[in-house]
Amino acid sequence: MKLALILLLISNFAFAQVVLNYAKEKRWAAQVEDGLMDGEVVWLSANKQQFMSLYTPSETNTKRVAVIVHGLGLHPDWAQVIQPLRVALSEKGWHTLSIQMPVLANDKDAVQYMSLLAQADNRIKAAINYLQQQGLSADAIVSHSLGSVMSAHYLDNQ
Repeated sequence: MKLALILLLISNFAFAQVVLNYAKEKRWAAQVEDGLMDGEVVWLSANKQQFMSLYTPSETNTKRVAVIVHGLGLHPDWAQVIQPLRVALSEKGWHTLSIQMPVLANDKDAVQYMSLLAQADNRIKAAINYLQQQGLSADAIVSHSLGSVMSAHYLDNQ
């Protein structure tokens, strides 16, 4: 009986799904949209869900574009890293598209995010498709923290 109970518990953990926190993304999107000083919100779609991205045009006449991918549990206008980066790049002649990556509940760790790599791939692909529709191409992917893992996974699978 104990063995059956142990096997049942193990199988539940093995098949447990990690659920994206769309409510958190929605709250962040509302906050970011309300306080956005630089760039514009662009809604993209991947995995049958809309997600926010921020397009910041270059201050010069250029076609260079960087896709910006944030880190663990953050958003595309994160004040400590992503927002200053996308604004500085636009001042240096780059258009930027900072994209919302999948997020989990606050109590989840980086290991649990590994199950989201395919979904992250789809978001990066949606960003690149959007840029192509605008007559632009992604010249660089600039990423931070877990965003670097997600970007490397995307590049490895393209």
